[in-house]
Amino acid sequence: MWRLATAFVEIALHRCGPESLPASWLLFRIVLAAYFLVGFTLFWSSDSVDGTTTIAFVLNCGFYLGYVWLILDVVKHRSRFLQTATALLGVDTFFNTLSIPLAVWTGTLQAANVEAMLPAVLIIVLFLWSIDVAAFVIARALDRPYITGVLIVLPYIMVSIFVQNAFSSVAG
Repeated sequence: MWRLATAFVEIALHRCGPESLPASWLLFRIVLAAYFLVGFTLFWSSDSVDGTTTIAFVLNCGFYLGYVWLILDVVKHRSRFLQTATALLGVDTFFNTLSIPLAVWTGTLQAANVEAMLPAVLIIVLFLWSIDVAAFVIARALDRPYITGVLIVLPYIMVSIFVQNAFSSVAG
């Protein structure tokens, strides 16, 4: 299990790509389960678990996987879906794991009426790093330059933020 976790760290550091992972439905399911477990732990640690958040999280995951499948299908690399999806969910799980202590720290500071500038900056850094890694993974999966990955990932990120905001406004 440790080797699997380090594989995602290696991908996050651009040392290897999704092709280094096995194309395995079992591995994909394990990583998907970890993604949901860590994601809900992150929500719980930031006191934002509710029905709307849960639905938005699950829908966002489905949209993400569908988007990746569509992109790979368009460029005739559908056979790379399992490795690419596993890599993307695995590195997102890694970033969400890193975000949990930041969410707890932010909540503690806010409860004490202290400005939470440093954890907020660190969360932004993790967010930007996650975009970078997603672009890297997509570019490797498509055998295209990094900028192509960026141009594919950014529209997804914008739609994802829009959907999350729409869900938040409905819940709020």
